[in-house]
Amino acid sequence: MCVLNKRSTIWCFRRTAYLGRKGASPISIVQRDDGGNKMRLLLRVTAATIVVFAGLCGLAWADEGRDPVESVAAESASPNRTISIGSTTVDGKQWQRIAFRPEIPFGNFAVALDFELFVTSEGNVSSRGWKFGNGTEFANSVYRKIYYVRYGTEGDPLYARIGALDDVTLGYGFVMNGYRNTLDYPGTKNLGMNFEVRRASGLVIEGMMNNFLDISTGGPVVGVRVGRRLTDRLEVGGSLVVDFDQYGGLADSDGDGVPDAIDRFPNNSAYSADTDRDGIPDELDRDADGDGRIDIDFGGVQLTQAQRDSIDDIMTRAGQEPFLWDIDGTRRQQLFNKNTVGADRYGVLGFDVGYHLIEEEYLGLTLYGQFATSIDDDDGNRAVGYGFGAPGFALAMGPLRGRIEYRHIRNEFLPEYFDNLYDHKRAVADFASGTVITKDSMLDSLSGQMLNGVFAEASMSVGGFARVYGNYQYLHGTKSMQQLAANAGLDSELLKYVPKLSRVEGFYSKTNIGMYDEGFFAPSVDTFYGYNVGFELGGGVEIIWSTRWIYQPVGGDLSDVEAQKQINFATVISF
Repeated sequence: MCVLNKRSTIWCFRRTAYLGRKGASPISIVQRDDGGNKMRLLLRVTAATIVVFAGLCGLAWADEGRDPVESVAAESASPNRTISIGSTTVDGKQWQRIAFRPEIPFGNFAVALDFELFVTSEGNVSSRGWKFGNGTEFANSVYRKIYYVRYGTEGDPLYARIGALDDVTLGYGFVMNGYRNTLDYPGTKNLGMNFEVRRASGLVIEGMMNNFLDISTGGPVVGVRVGRRLTDRLEVGGSLVVDFDQYGGLADSDGDGVPDAIDRFPNNSAYSADTDRDGIPDELDRDADGDGRIDIDFGGVQLTQAQRDSIDDIMTRAGQEPFLWDIDGTRRQQLFNKNTVGADRYGVLGFDVGYHLIEEEYLGLTLYGQFATSIDDDDGNRAVGYGFGAPGFALAMGPLRGRIEYRHIRNEFLPEYFDNLYDHKRAVADFASGTVITKDSMLDSLSGQMLNGVFAEASMSVGGFARVYGNYQYLHGTKSMQQLAANAGLDSELLKYVPKLSRVEGFYSKTNIGMYDEGFFAPSVDTFYGYNVGFELGGGVEIIWSTRWIYQPVGGDLSDVEAQKQINFATVISF
């Protein structure tokens, strides 16, 4: 993460790979149509993006006078072909995965492909990533073969990346900080976009999109920041991030509007509800709510008293007991349906200013401030609030990077709203209740609140031996809210003294501590932690064990969560 604008590389530091990288009238939504139209829409957007990138390339070259093949991507420094064989968590189950990822560099460009084959926990070869039955499946299968397409590196006059996004921060991070679309990789792959354009005049434009495939399901998350150096020391910037539809990331295989996560029949658009869980759709179930009484409105037809008496008479003549009729009304479960609800948009608009007090080779100090406000649609519960972080000081001194700032928020607003866990909190579906909770609805608990406090973070790399990062926030008012993040890892200089050990990394992150009146370290929807351990076997062969824990709500109560453990164990062969 950059504590200051990335134009001045001396001010920059990033979270280490194991945490950040290596969830008026409503807007109109894209109507559901046949798979062919969806595919054409996605391909058109992708093609348009490529054209825009090509134009930006020309803009950067013309502005800087650089040879387009001068820069070399950092990714190219590592082996550009790997084969991975091992197990991974997919939809809460352990599957086997074989993957081949070649990186193909040419000039400033590089393409990293991702060919994979899954074997389910039942021992069957999965068709995941190899479905071509309709337009959506075709597009998804094609896009799953791309890990990323990249031009240049961050800090170049032009940097562009399409595919996996591991760490996206805009400005000082008050609006978007450490966003990633790879939370569920490799089970779920998202085709995102991130770019930066830097002009000699001091103008910097940064942008991102979380997933092209969300365009066909309502709307993606789109962010942009425009910054400018007004003088040698003064810079200003503005950021806008909008989730055009918080429901956009919910998979809906059969297109009936009911997300797969709560759809009892996710592959059959004719049915979705099964109130009594007997495997019979409510529309075909004579006793949909399982109370032992026959529904009088079975099949959508309301039986009159005369009709029920006639049926009972037939049953009696046949020597059978008359039916027990459910005259009090059948209590069928009402599942959330996107086609009925429509889109739910939420965004954050922010501004920042920084003044470089000291700019030396090994010492930098900047005074900065940032402000942001909620931008919500009129969905009957509009979030209204704002916050600022000022004054703030950012320090770069040798291997140490850090910053500290005063923060103030009012009403329904959260700093760093679009964070590394955003995709999991964007819209949470609960199978038991059949409901969906959006992240902006979680802001209700801040209504009427005024919180003040401090945020601080620091990062240090110790001579190739180790690297550490940590941040802490404490806000207090009528209630308190805190956040804590820390990670650490051993680097090559120290690992060479431990035979065969190639990596040791651990991380912990919890934001919005106190929002749900839970304990400091008690699990919540904002908790994320894990570790990575690697062993070098020689000859370019490494065994990597990666485990992480995230938490999802059990029902409508966000303080009641259950752990989801994701395990990846693989033998990686680099050549």
